[in-house]
Parts: sequence; C-alpha cells; structure tokens
Amino acid sequence: MANCTGVLAGDIINDCTKKPIGGLESTIYLFNRSELTGVTISPTNKNLMTAIDVITTKKGFKYEGFKKTANAGFDLVVADNLPDAYTQILSLIVWGIDSATVLQLNNLNDIVAVVENKNKGVSGDGAFEVYGYETGLYKTSFTKRSNDNGGTFSLEMGTQSGEESSVSHHILHSTNYAATKAMLDALLITQA
Repeated sequence: MANCTGVLAGDIINDCTKKPIGGLESTIYLFNRSELTGVTISPTNKNLMTAIDVITTKKGFKYEGFKKTANAGFDLVVADNLPDAYTQILSLIVWGIDSATVLQLNNLNDIVAVVENKNKGVSGDGAFEVYGYETGLYKTSFTKRSNDNGGTFSLEMGTQSGEESSVSHHILHSTNYAATKAMLDALLITQA
C-alpha cells in the first residue's frame, strides 16, 4: 500500500522578526473551474502552483471588497479510514442589489478563488492563496435580510461534502510577487 501521509522534511519556525499580518486585500480573483487551463503544480511541493491560465475566449472575474467583507480558509477533515482532507471556504459580503449582481450570485458555483494576503511573504511566496482548484467551491450558505447588516448579501462557499481537497490550499507563486500579480491581472481580460 502506498504511503498516504507525507513526512516532515524541514523546520517550522516562528520568527519574531517576521510578525504575522492577518487580512486579505480587497480584490479576489474568481474563475470558472471548467475554464482553467495551463495550471502548473510543482512536482516537489503539491501546495505550490506556479502558473494558471484560462481557455481561449474566457476570462477571470473579480470581487472587489471593502475592509473585512471577504474571508478565506480551510478546515481539516479527519477520518479513521481515509487520508486527511480539507474543506476549503470562501466568505463574501456583497453590497449590490441590482439584477445583474443577483444573477451572478445565483449562478455562482464550481469556482476557483485566488485571494491576496496582506502579508506578502518572502518575494511574494504566500501572497496569493488558491481555493477550490481540485474540487471547486459551491454555495453552502446564501442569505439576505433587508433589516440586517445594511441589507447586504452574505455568501459562503466551500468544497462539497465527500469531495474535500487533498491539500489545505495552493500558493500561487511565479518568480516573484510582481510577476504573479501581473499574471492574475492579465486573466481579467478575455483571452485571445
């Protein structure tokens, strides 16, 4: 039987000179999972994604937030008879109430989200986290109450039960922060 667990191969150090910085930047990149192509995962680090693209005539989209209107993360799923897996989560608060926005929210399923951390890591390694690449993110909660929270929509997306990811999330990192950001920004334009 193949080994279903990895082995520790390096130090894990909390460096007091590199204080943690929480939070996400306001722009989140959203992609239809079926339209992704050219994704490259490192052969030596299954969490490292070095390239991402979309098929011809398609493009990515963005969610523009404000302060803490977005959140992303994961939860470990442990089973006695299966390898560890992860439920990935994306939460958004949406202000728009127009019909075009509502249509997008109603149709939002099977997506991949790339979020940008306020903490950019060393040379941008860790700045961009990818959620939903293996299994897609689907609506798990979608609510609006006109008298609550300014009448905004509250949306939570996650991996579907039984289809958890094999990794907590991917880190998208090309050669440096600027190159990775440029790669993502270019995907917001329809690909020729």
